[in-house]
Amino acid sequence: MVGVKIILLLAIMGGAIAFMGDKLGSKIGKKRLTVFGLRPHYTSILITILTGILVAATTMAVITASSQEARTALFGMKKIQEDIQNLTAEKNTVVAELADRNAKIKNLDEQIKALETQAKQAKAEVEEAQKQKDAAMAQKSAAVAQKAQAERELATMQQRYNAAQAQVTSAEAAKAKLQSEVSELEAATKKLRDSMVAVREGNVIYRNGEIIFAGVLKSDLNAEDNKRQLDTFLAAANSAVLSRLNAKDEVQAIWLSKEQVAEALKHLRDGKGDMYVRVCASGNVVSGELAPAVIEMVPNKKIYDNGEVILRQNIKVAPHSPQVDIAVMAALQDVNKAAQRAGVVPDPLTGKVGAIQSGDLSKISEDISKKGGKVEIIAKARGNIMIAGPVLLDVSVVARP
Repeated sequence: MVGVKIILLLAIMGGAIAFMGDKLGSKIGKKRLTVFGLRPHYTSILITILTGILVAATTMAVITASSQEARTALFGMKKIQEDIQNLTAEKNTVVAELADRNAKIKNLDEQIKALETQAKQAKAEVEEAQKQKDAAMAQKSAAVAQKAQAERELATMQQRYNAAQAQVTSAEAAKAKLQSEVSELEAATKKLRDSMVAVREGNVIYRNGEIIFAGVLKSDLNAEDNKRQLDTFLAAANSAVLSRLNAKDEVQAIWLSKEQVAEALKHLRDGKGDMYVRVCASGNVVSGELAPAVIEMVPNKKIYDNGEVILRQNIKVAPHSPQVDIAVMAALQDVNKAAQRAGVVPDPLTGKVGAIQSGDLSKISEDISKKGGKVEIIAKARGNIMIAGPVLLDVSVVARP
């Protein structure tokens, strides 16, 4: 009805303006009036043109004033097109991520179905075992002469029954746990996906075994303090992953099983002194996915005192030859092995416990060559070295006869 009213209003106004313009033009033509020095004929034409312009201008003004859609179409079309393009790009990104998550959920559904199949098979075995048990009991009642054999068969059937029952219980528990983890994973993944800014799809953020976060926690505290410090530690680890992922919100980014967290709290409760704790990726982590992780925990202790000898090794090589560098590298590998045997925890990816500057390597090689190639290499701890490392060295070369 609003559109009909506007059309009627435009028709009435246009007709009125045209009528007045025509009358005004005729009057000017009869009285032979002039405007801007024009001849009366051209003055009449000018009045007619101005009347038409006034009709068009009035039409546009009425439409613009009475309709938000008209104003948008006239003055905001370019911005609307840009918004449509941006929303289309965002939709495509979300659709791609959703497809990837759906594939994972489908895979978990297939695992659940497999567990259900196993549960059904286990139940069938329980029923079969029960039947065999009943048959054995009947044989025992019917034949006293076969009592010993029947008892052995009964015992065997009982074992199979117990094993099948245990399989049923285990399968049902695994099914319930897997369904719970699927729900939690879907919710956490949605939050993480909503929090992610633009990143390259398929970019590996962490490699399998890579340390995500590490630190030292106190043990032998009460349950509340243990939980508080572990929650703070895991929150810091989660923040480290979010920083690597370039996420814009504080959401869950690390996936740890409840059993792992409970086991970590148990170690803190039962341990003595400080504990070295690190969270490591349990698989390659791709941007936009949760980071499955494991908690590793060992008592934190001092392995070497400052200046303590880690390795002494005699070598004999030709001075100023490639054998010198080879011997130095072999000695450093032996230092790495010795430190690990002493208790220093190596890096999961490299298997090393420390590093040495290339300038220090060159100096050691030069000292060996200057002293004739027959020397003793002595590697000492530079500073106190804890179980987490790193192993920093002061290496000296002593000439031997």
